[in-house]
Amino acid sequence: MTIRAFLGAAALFAAIAHPASADYPEEPITVVVPFSAGGGSDVLIRTLARVIQEKELLDVPLTILNVGGAGGTLGSRRVKEADADGYTYLLSHFALLSAHATGVADYGLDAFEPVAQISSTCLIYAALEDYEHDTLAAAFDAAKAAPDTISEAINIGAVVHLTSWMATDAYGGVDLRYVQSGGGAKRFEFLYGGHVDLAQFSVAEFANFAPKGLKALALLDDQRNPNLPDIPTAKEQGIDARACVSDWVFAPKGTPAEVTQVMADAIATALETDEMKAFYAKDLRTPDFLTGADLEAAIQAQDAIIREVAERHADELK
Repeated sequence: MTIRAFLGAAALFAAIAHPASADYPEEPITVVVPFSAGGGSDVLIRTLARVIQEKELLDVPLTILNVGGAGGTLGSRRVKEADADGYTYLLSHFALLSAHATGVADYGLDAFEPVAQISSTCLIYAALEDYEHDTLAAAFDAAKAAPDTISEAINIGAVVHLTSWMATDAYGGVDLRYVQSGGGAKRFEFLYGGHVDLAQFSVAEFANFAPKGLKALALLDDQRNPNLPDIPTAKEQGIDARACVSDWVFAPKGTPAEVTQVMADAIATALETDEMKAFYAKDLRTPDFLTGADLEAAIQAQDAIIREVAERHADELK
C-alpha cells in the first residue's frame, strides 16, 4: 500500500473506527529501541519522532527509550511484556527475526502487532583500503583456498551473522573465521584496528566510515545503489545474495487495530514531510513505507528466508 493510498484508507477508517480510538492518545507514548543510542535505527526513529512532534501529528509526547543488549532481545522482550494499550511500541528490524530463528529469543513475530515499515537499507561488505582483495568474490576465493584464514567481524546469532551465511551459501560454501565484535561501530573498530579482514555495514554506516579508510567489496542487493553507483553488487560477482534491513514499528500483541492505526497514520504523514525526505537523502536510506497486509507479507517473506538460513546452519549455532 502506498502512502497516498494508505492516507485515503486511514481517513475512511477513522470515520468508522471504534469509539475507543477517539480519545487516544491521552498520555505520553514510548518507543523502545533495542539497540544502543547513536546507531542507524536510533537516529532514524529519533528524527521521525521529532518531526511527528514538530508537526503535531500526535497530541502527546513521543519518548525514545534505548534498551540495548542480548542481541536486541532485552528491548523487544520489554515491549512484548508491556500493556497492549498503544502506549509502548518497538522499533526493530531483521534482528527480531534472527533472534528467534537462532534460538536467542523464545518468541518471534507472533508476540507483536506490526504497525508500519518506515525504511530499508542494504548491507555492504567492506575491508580496509589496503586489503589485498578488491571484490567479495576474490576474498571468498582466497577463503576457499585456505579455509578459516579470512576473518569477519560479526555479532554471533544476530543480523550480520546470518547475512554472512547468506553470502557464503550463495557463493557455494566457504569457511570464514568469525570474530565476535558487536554492532556497526564495534565492527568498524575491529576492522580499522586490523583485527579482522571483513565486516558488513549498512549503506549509511559505510558512507560514514569510508572516509576513514574503508573500501567496499560488494553491495548485498540485486542492483547498484544510485547513491553509491561505483560499488558493485555481489550478484555481479556471481554471488546471488541480497541482504537488506527494513525498520519496522511493532506494538504488543493484542493492541487494538484502531489504536495502532493512529500511530501508523502519524508515521505515514511524517514521512511525506520535507524534513524526513531530506533525512532519508542524507542518510542514504530508502523511504519504504508499508502497512497492513503488504507489511505482513513483507515481514513473513523475510522471516522465511532467515529461518531457512538458520536451519541450514543449525549445527553451527549449537
